[in-house]
Amino acid sequence: MRKKLNCIASTLVLFCIFSFLTGASLIKAQGKDKKSREPLTSEQKKFVKSFLSKYDPDKLTKKDAETIKKAFKDKGMGGPSLKAAVREAGFSWDKIRELATRGEKRGRGKREGG
Repeated sequence: MRKKLNCIASTLVLFCIFSFLTGASLIKAQGKDKKSREPLTSEQKKFVKSFLSKYDPDKLTKKDAETIKKAFKDKGMGGPSLKAAVREAGFSWDKIRELATRGEKRGRGKREGG
């Protein structure tokens, strides 16, 4: 009987640790997602426009795209509002993202058509 109780207690402890770790990572992921979905402030929009003015949308390189993505990430910007601000500045966020990640291995295998 005592061995059975020890086994149940050990299982319960492991379950609690797993639940805690899983919950903490979910909370962290939700916080990041929430921040990237907040509308950009007028200052952030000005930053996007000013930062992108250094580049020609038709002549972006992989290095340019990586620099652009990092700059916006470092400022905590993301989501649909960033995509809209980039578009308003005359650029395509999808093109920037694609250029920045070109040549990287994907964990889910190759994408079709690319």
